[in-house]
Amino acid sequence: MYIWNVKKAIQRLLIFLVLWVGVIGKAQVYPVQVTPVFNTPYSSSISDYATSMDIKMRLLIHTTDL
Repeated sequence: MYIWNVKKAIQRLLIFLVLWVGVIGKAQVYPVQVTPVFNTPYSSSISDYATSMDIKMRLLIHTTDL
């Protein structure tokens, strides 16, 4: 009788873990993808992208949940 209860508890624990892993895996799907696009010529300094008046970098935002 005791062994049957242990087996049942282990079975329930395994089912819970499998379902929980599925929930965690689903939570990692992000609804937005961001792609940076750099115009040539490429600069090696980050400050050139932040202080320049011309557009050297664009971000393409793609929503994946629609």
